[in-house]
Amino acid sequence: MWETKYNEMQAVSTHHEQEIIRMRDADERGRLSHANVVKALQDEIRVLNQDIEELSARKRSDTIIGRLQGKVDRIQEENAHLKEMTEEMLSGDHNPARATPLALEIDSASQEEIAQAYHSIQRDYAALRSYVDKLLMNIIAEAPHLLCVDNSS
Repeated sequence: MWETKYNEMQAVSTHHEQEIIRMRDADERGRLSHANVVKALQDEIRVLNQDIEELSARKRSDTIIGRLQGKVDRIQEENAHLKEMTEEMLSGDHNPARATPLALEIDSASQEEIAQAYHSIQRDYAALRSYVDKLLMNIIAEAPHLLCVDNSS
C-alpha cells in the first residue's frame, strides 16, 4: 500500500514536472515571440522615419525647383526683351522718331559715360554669374539629383 501511494505520488510529480517544463518552454517561446515583434516594430519605425526624411527632402527640392523655375522664366523673358531691343538697334533704322529711349540715351552720351555704363553692366553680370554659381554649388551640395536630366523622353 505504501508503495502504491509512493508510485502514485511519483507519477503525479512526474506529470507536474512535465507540465512545468511545457509551461517554461511556452513562456520562452512567448518571450522570443515578443522580442521578435519588438524587433520587427523597431525595424518598421526605422523604415518609416527614412520615408519621412525622403518626403521632406522631396518637398524641399520641389520648393527649390519652383523658385528656380520662376527665376528661369523671368530671366528668359528679360532675355527675349533684350534680344528684341538689340535687333531693333541693329536693324539699321536710326529714325530718331522711332528710336527707343535707350538708343536716344546712347546717342546723346559721351564716350566716358558709355564706358562707365559698360563697366557697370560688366560688374552686374559678374555678380549675377557669381550668384548663379553659388546657387548651383548649393544645389550640388544639398540636392544633386535636381540637376539630373532624363534623356529617355
